[in-house]
Amino acid sequence: MASVFLHHVIGDLTVGKPEVVEFLDSETVESAIRAIGECAEGAITVWRRSDGEARPKAERFVGILNSLDVVAFIAKAGGDQDKAMRTPVSEVVMPNQGLLKEVDPGTRLIDALEMMKQGVRRLLVRKGLTWRGVSKRFSILYNGKWLKNFKDSANASNAAGQPSSSSSSRLPSDEYKYCCLSREDIIRFLIAALSLLSLSPPSPH
Repeated sequence: MASVFLHHVIGDLTVGKPEVVEFLDSETVESAIRAIGECAEGAITVWRRSDGEARPKAERFVGILNSLDVVAFIAKAGGDQDKAMRTPVSEVVMPNQGLLKEVDPGTRLIDALEMMKQGVRRLLVRKGLTWRGVSKRFSILYNGKWLKNFKDSANASNAAGQPSSSSSSRLPSDEYKYCCLSREDIIRFLIAALSLLSLSPPSPH
């Protein structure tokens, strides 16, 4: 089991994961109900509309809206449910940017779990990076960072004129594609990994 945490990174969980769909805070509660119903997690991430400026995507994150939030709001509205359904989501969602964190695809799975333990509900991960294989080896020779595709890292370093680091990937603008990972995504990945481990023959002593 320990090998799953030590030899997998968040980038492994993004394989086949669709691009994040932004639900804008200007949308109505009625639209939010439909979106929540179609979401496997039973909650949606709410975003501010892009102003066209090149800035980190996570800066536009507002908060997370779930079905309980919507039910509580409609109940509080009393008899005027039609008005409640037309209310912008910005008046319902509780702003909390701490619920989402943008992470490098090379972030260790065990570190991602620690972030979730500290209250992070969604991990924003940039898609489209090239990896050599599914699992990455961990090396203490690189300051505890996961080894990435050396060619890509070298090209990025030359372009920036400085050594590559995990912080460099946290500064992209909205032109990049992202996916959003939830706690449920990590749990599903761990269950699948455990299933594979149970099918593996025991190693000789």
